[in-house]
Amino acid sequence: STHFMVILSIFTIWLSKLSGQADIIVGTPVDGREHADLENIVGMFVNTIPMRNTVREEKRFTSFLSLLKKNTLGAFANRGYPFEELVENLSLPKDIGRNPIFDVMFNLWKPSGNRTDLSELPDGVFQGHHRTVKFDINLSVSERKKGFLFSLGYSTRLFMTETIHRFIGHFKTLLHSILIEPNSKIADLEIITEQEKEEILTFSNGPRQHLTATATLHQRFRVQSASTPDHIALVNWVTGKQENVSEGLTGCSSYDIYS
Repeated sequence: STHFMVILSIFTIWLSKLSGQADIIVGTPVDGREHADLENIVGMFVNTIPMRNTVREEKRFTSFLSLLKKNTLGAFANRGYPFEELVENLSLPKDIGRNPIFDVMFNLWKPSGNRTDLSELPDGVFQGHHRTVKFDINLSVSERKKGFLFSLGYSTRLFMTETIHRFIGHFKTLLHSILIEPNSKIADLEIITEQEKEEILTFSNGPRQHLTATATLHQRFRVQSASTPDHIALVNWVTGKQENVSEGLTGCSSYDIYS
């Protein structure tokens, strides 16, 4: 498998574990100068390919990589099919505020010419600032003399900086898990960092409260909110934003509940 396929497979599993979804679509740009008549024409000829893969928890990473390789080869065999024509033929509802088919982009490229070599920089997270992004998440990976440089762009309307830093930790943990045992089942691959494990254990070992067996979840929630009305009720696991909820629990599948 190529570097592109391996990193895309890890990126796809990472997205699946964060979102809880199995059907993942990631877009990737490809060179559009396939025809010989276009070689000497000035302009940008770039097409976009949607890479659709299904992440099954019971599959092993090596098996998933083999399937992704097959899907990738099939997608690149049809790289000349215009993305705009695909969107039109699918008759998708038009939304000027959203990108059709996918919201996440992945790009692997190798710098050419005289560019600054960043391979000597120490490992870590460096924050850059861009005014706009075209996708909710955009992972751009460039090959260097000594490894790869990962650049993660994101929409600040959807994610807080602290959330993205946590997501980066999840990605690195997942990568480490795969390097240790690439034949592991996807369900067994770790994404939670050691620091998060300690926080979970600390929280789970906190003060205990006896609850009657007849009390329902929303009744327990109301009792707790009445006893501590000024405390944070819910923390959105996806965005990291704190939200106060006065009555009931609705649509809380992506929330962590704190007493």
